[in-house]
Amino acid sequence: MPLEFIKFYDNDIFPYLSSINGIKEVKPENCHITLKFLGNTDEHIIEEIKFSVADALKNSDSLFTTLTDFLIFPGFKNPKVLSLGFNDKNNRISNIANILEKAAVPFGFKMESRAFRPHITIGRVKKNLEPLILDNIKQFVSNKMYIGKLKLDVITFFESVLTPFGPVYREISEIPLKNIT
Repeated sequence: MPLEFIKFYDNDIFPYLSSINGIKEVKPENCHITLKFLGNTDEHIIEEIKFSVADALKNSDSLFTTLTDFLIFPGFKNPKVLSLGFNDKNNRISNIANILEKAAVPFGFKMESRAFRPHITIGRVKKNLEPLILDNIKQFVSNKMYIGKLKLDVITFFESVLTPFGPVYREISEIPLKNIT
């Protein structure tokens, strides 16, 4: 999914975000939906979690969704993260995240207490921004979003290596979802 994601933006969005003092944009190739953060975990445990999730999803089809809105977490008063939200009215993405949550519990992971909200982080706020600047960002991003179908057909387990230049992601394993024909 990260390599396909740039197609859902006007190419002006990432340079625009990086031009605003106080915002660090996420590189387009690093954009993804986080279903479950596993942290520092041995690869053999990830493989066992993968088998559990793959078994639970063996009859699951790939799905289509759309980008729906621009999100600011936790909110306009103390913004930290700029993201895009998805249409998940049938809870299909949330159900997959819940399956992953439950599959990780036997390996010592706790269930997330917050409700899952599918999103893709596109920027991080590094200093306080005035509400007018946030409104301008929201307007710009909303106007540049391509609202089209996005096919979600694979769950990928990534290792993230933090570097001074940002994270580098390495694919460890993946679970394909059945294709819809």
